[in-house]
Amino acid sequence: MRSNGSATSGGNAERHDGLEARLRYVKGEGTLHRSARLLEILLLAALLAACAGNAPEARAPTAGALVDQQWTDPTTGLTWAGGDNGRKVNWSEAMSYCRDLRLSGRSDWRLPSISELRGIHDSAARVPGTRAHESGPFAWRVKGNLSLSGYEWSSDRRTDERGRPIAYAYFFNFLEGRTENDQTGYALGFALCVRGPAGRP
Repeated sequence: MRSNGSATSGGNAERHDGLEARLRYVKGEGTLHRSARLLEILLLAALLAACAGNAPEARAPTAGALVDQQWTDPTTGLTWAGGDNGRKVNWSEAMSYCRDLRLSGRSDWRLPSISELRGIHDSAARVPGTRAHESGPFAWRVKGNLSLSGYEWSSDRRTDERGRPIAYAYFFNFLEGRTENDQTGYALGFALCVRGPAGRP
């Protein structure tokens, strides 16, 4: 009987020792798992920090950059649509186009005066563009990288000797940098719209 008791006691001791060994293994495995997870988090944080350090800094728009399909002339404060209407129209249609234009959440657009058009001419600029019914490309001499299609109508009309408006209006030639005029009923120009106080520059 003592022999059997000793065997039973020895078996219990072995099982007890085995259980303790298993618990030590599980605890050790859990510690390794947590350590590996912590190392993974630290490596990810280091990678994100490195990416943030190499990211380019945000830059303010340059004086020649279009923002939200429009460009503001830093010299005059006038804001120009990023491009003209894209098709030839007569003077009245150009006036109506700008008056009805809704762009960038604004509705206060208008056809510019001839002096305002002259003010955005830049003889040193070479802005790629097209010209209706003609092969290109053309290099427009205009500030702000504006997209042009041809002669741009102004809101100004010619007057007679008594100062009364007649059926001729002025337009600006951005290829040659000069003011021209023709009959208001001819569909020969385009509408480049502007907003801001009239009379500038």
